[in-house]
Amino acid sequence: MVIGVVGAMQEEISPVMNNLEDTKTKVISGLKFVKGRYKHLSVVAVCSGIGKINAAVGTQILIDRYAITHAIFTGVAGGIAPGLDIGDVVLGADIVQYDMDVTALGYELGFIPRLGMRAFQGDAYLLNQALQAAKVNPACFGQIVKGRILTGDSFIADHQRGKELHEKLGGLCVDMEGAAVAQACHLAEIPSLVIRSLSDKADSDANLDYKACIRLAADRAAQLTCALLSSL
Repeated sequence: MVIGVVGAMQEEISPVMNNLEDTKTKVISGLKFVKGRYKHLSVVAVCSGIGKINAAVGTQILIDRYAITHAIFTGVAGGIAPGLDIGDVVLGADIVQYDMDVTALGYELGFIPRLGMRAFQGDAYLLNQALQAAKVNPACFGQIVKGRILTGDSFIADHQRGKELHEKLGGLCVDMEGAAVAQACHLAEIPSLVIRSLSDKADSDANLDYKACIRLAADRAAQLTCALLSSL
């Protein structure tokens, strides 16, 4: 078992990289890959950069160059569902690209023509293990829910826009990388899971909340990622 862990920003991936032992670092296509061991597991962590293309490139390199068997994305997101607060954690039961829009051709929003699907499923085993791992020390993680994550190349900072996305697509939060990782893994037939902690509520205060709470949210997602790794 070789686990690939992806984070878009150093704030998201450094807590995982710092827990690896016997590390070897390599830069490929401008991305930093750190290979090491986390307890009994072989892990390769990468800081992909922000956005879907960066995340897809980083994930594909993990697949091609490091032969990962499973992938986990760890990071922050903006909450768009009622009842969720900053610091809560969303586990991606499935993931949809909200900016994949070929509705003019008669497809539903998020549907990918010729691939023949819209939602990428989070791996059931990884999802269950993450839920079980969180129960060991629930005070560390706040509220943990599983549900749909929405991905697009925009930082959402508008309450009405977030509300519309929630109502149209049923998403609990919005991110900028998750679906790209999930799609690359789907095509390679590799199980994956996206773990997101809320840094903001994707509203008019999102910019300020994000800057103030990114460390808290990133650390919570990384802590749960490490707890998941320990359970595998």
